[in-house]
Amino acid sequence: MDIFDLKENLPFERDVQGDIERIRRSFETISADYGIDIHIKDFLGCFATRPSFKPMCDFFLWHDSPFCSYVKINPHAAETCVTLSNEYLRRRCIREPDGFFGTCFCGISEYVIPVKYRSTVIGAVLLGEFGIPSDSVDRRFARLEKIYGFSGEMLGEAYEKSTRSVPANMDAILTVVKSVVLAFELVAEKYIDKKLVDRLETEKRVRRGDIVDSAADYIRRHYAENLCVAEIAKACLCSPSALNHSFKATLGKGIPEYINHYRVTHALSLLSKTEDSIEAIAAECGFSSSGYFIRVFRHVTGATPKEYRNRHAVAKQRSSKKQK
Repeated sequence: MDIFDLKENLPFERDVQGDIERIRRSFETISADYGIDIHIKDFLGCFATRPSFKPMCDFFLWHDSPFCSYVKINPHAAETCVTLSNEYLRRRCIREPDGFFGTCFCGISEYVIPVKYRSTVIGAVLLGEFGIPSDSVDRRFARLEKIYGFSGEMLGEAYEKSTRSVPANMDAILTVVKSVVLAFELVAEKYIDKKLVDRLETEKRVRRGDIVDSAADYIRRHYAENLCVAEIAKACLCSPSALNHSFKATLGKGIPEYINHYRVTHALSLLSKTEDSIEAIAAECGFSSSGYFIRVFRHVTGATPKEYRNRHAVAKQRSSKKQK
């Protein structure tokens, strides 16, 4: 497949699955050939509601680099990263429809290309993940440590593994990506109904924020208890499916994953600030057993609770020596 010939081959003559698969392979080819990460933002949920679009968007949905994964173990940081950044990105995409180069609050830079349905911005394609100057990184890391309690050393290690320099041929890469985005927009216009876009835009503004805010508040107040999706949905006056959909569309994760991440956040604090046993911390954070706690903690952070406690102690000692 030659991604450079996409414009010449439009409009598409095959069914929607064939059109979407062709675009997905184009993005994969660009990512592999140029060594950059590609992510797709679904601002309104248009792609998630269309079965033909969902597999491709799910494939490019996650920022799963070591740095982003570490930052998102904190539910508050994850909420800022996903919810607030999505709203900010969409507003900026509306102001700058030709695309822009931006940096998130954690220090990851990306090129952002809006995806439009006629005149409505429904998503974006992000190209990255690029680093920023070290002095700017230090300032952002200091803020992340202060607000969310992250380890500066662990942030630095993950950031170094996850970022790269902007390629010298970035202009050529952008030209190629924009041709694929154009194809994406034409397919969206062909297969997504305008009434759906209008309805989703209205519903997103009104309902999704209310559901997620209510559920997140309930989880914050009851995280140490035995929680289930049905119970949380009942408290939020919505169905379990609506709750899960709102969470995944807004925060990029389902309810169980959000609960585990929230519990791990509290465990991180206890591991670094107390000498409580692993068993006691597991119980205090709402985990059913220490074994399950260790499995979840390792899945979220990449380390066991004991390893994290030891690394945090070493980092604290180094910091104390520097201050002296």
